Amino acid sequence: MGVTSWYFCLVFKRLTDAERNTILRANRFQTKELGRSRFIRRQILFCLLFWLTPMPLLDWLMDRGSYSSLRSDIFIDLAVLPIFLLGGYLEGGWKWADIEKE
Repeated sequence: MGVTSWYFCLVFKRLTDAERNTILRANRFQTKELGRSRFIRRQILFCLLFWLTPMPLLDWLMDRGSYSSLRSDIFIDLAVLPIFLLGGYLEGGWKWADIEKE
């Protein structure tokens, strides 16, 4: 279900298993209430943010210096973007299916 703010609350609190399960059940219920499309859009957004972070960093680390290299780097970055978005969509669908099973 991803790392969210409630996850960090659980990490630093000493809770019994029953209390932790109650919180997790409430979070699953809230997620189901908000709906499948919002859940999948959120996963796609996380993948987009992940794409925005490593791609410019990798371009900077592998700096070749020429103008044509910059154009090819941008082309490669844009070619990889749909792969990341598709991955986010598929990941969201699979996680949603797991939530529905629970």
